Amino acid sequence: MHTDEQARTWKLAAPTLVPLGQALRQAEVLDSMGIEVRRLRDHRVEKSFDVVIETWQVSESFDIQWMSDARDQADLRSGARRIYGVKLLLRPWGSP
Repeated sequence: MHTDEQARTWKLAAPTLVPLGQALRQAEVLDSMGIEVRRLRDHRVEKSFDVVIETWQVSESFDIQWMSDARDQADLRSGARRIYGVKLLLRPWGSP
């Protein structure tokens, strides 16, 4: 996993990564943040209507979450899926 210090920095930048009304490739977004996918843990996926919400644990105290179109044919773990609504969230059982 990454450090909480890194996650706090990403939390500030996350809302500006994908411009409103656009979606970018997952790999492009994570690369721009400096997040290494191999260091992510606890992958959770929720589907609601035409939206897929993915959440990963990025550090001890923080999750990263994004949305994508459920009709996107790219595999969730391929890095090619187009994502939007990227945000970092304090884990319910994490420390601030």
